[in-house]
Amino acid sequence: MVVNIRIGILLAHEKSPYEGRVRPFINWVKKLSECHEVYLFLYKCGKQLVEVVEKIEKVQVENLNTFNELIESLNKNNLDILLSDDYFSRLRLLTKLKGRTKIKTAVYIQILFATHSILDVFNINLLTLRERLLFEAMKYIPFNLIKKEYKKLLREQDIIIANSKITANLLHILYGIEPTGIVYPPVDTNIFRPKAKRKKKQVVVYLGSNAGDTSEDFILEICKILRDKGFKILTMGNEIIKQRLRQKIEISPLPKVSDEMLAKIYSESLLTVCPQKFETFGYVPAESMACGTPVLAFNCMGPSEIILNGKTGFLVQNKTEFLETLSSILEREIKINHNFISKYARSKFSIEASTKKLEEILVKV
Repeated sequence: MVVNIRIGILLAHEKSPYEGRVRPFINWVKKLSECHEVYLFLYKCGKQLVEVVEKIEKVQVENLNTFNELIESLNKNNLDILLSDDYFSRLRLLTKLKGRTKIKTAVYIQILFATHSILDVFNINLLTLRERLLFEAMKYIPFNLIKKEYKKLLREQDIIIANSKITANLLHILYGIEPTGIVYPPVDTNIFRPKAKRKKKQVVVYLGSNAGDTSEDFILEICKILRDKGFKILTMGNEIIKQRLRQKIEISPLPKVSDEMLAKIYSESLLTVCPQKFETFGYVPAESMACGTPVLAFNCMGPSEIILNGKTGFLVQNKTEFLETLSSILEREIKINHNFISKYARSKFSIEASTKKLEEILVKV
């Protein structure tokens, strides 16, 4: 029997309900509210996010703009647990709230900040101007100090949940922190499911997030192969790469479409290409597989964990093998079971499967 508890979800400084770091929490509150009292605390969030979450049934939404209002609301609702993620500003806020209330806190590790210097790993020229200026300023702060603070903030929390085994391993190795459990981000498989009986001659190419974690030159090589094979190139992700690509090759950038339309696009595509190397999970691969479409990715980090090589997608070791595998896939009919792909994704990443694991951790508070 599931014990009914009062769960608070904290989102701060977010504008869009469609950002990858926001979507897990929105999906969870929908399911958690069926058995528990769920409160969504929006601290200095944008109008679009507020409007979307206020439509969720059985969830009490608190839209707050000052720290004192947030404290008062938390104390008033007498929570058992308050959950947020490890985005640095929210992690600091969560720790500050813990010091001012008696509420136990849980942090969902999906950013994995301070595992490396972003200046050394990512191309910051692919970031937005605001983010680029922020990271330029950060290079004057000794990296070890940032890492030390991140570790200290994590140790202040009562529960630590990793978004993948890869993330859990890095927490162990880099920080000596043992996560309470592992919960994959939830995918709404009622929306992301097969919606087309036939595949079109098109491929979805993911350009990565705003974090600049994708090689622009390598993306261009991929697109040239797709063009030469006569495939329509549907791109999504990093806007800067998208703009630069359009000047060099014909692509079809996807606008900000609804999840329903995105699921249809995945379903109609032969393949989804994800050439990122620093993804602790990978929402795009998971959503594509949920729609029955295989994924081509590097055999590292999150994709290596969630893709079954040869069954739900293709994992390769290096760029040469990536391009060779892509060419091979395009030249022949893919002998892969699309129904198996979607069933596998539903069993692993559905809202139901993810929320069940999260619930098992939170009710033990």
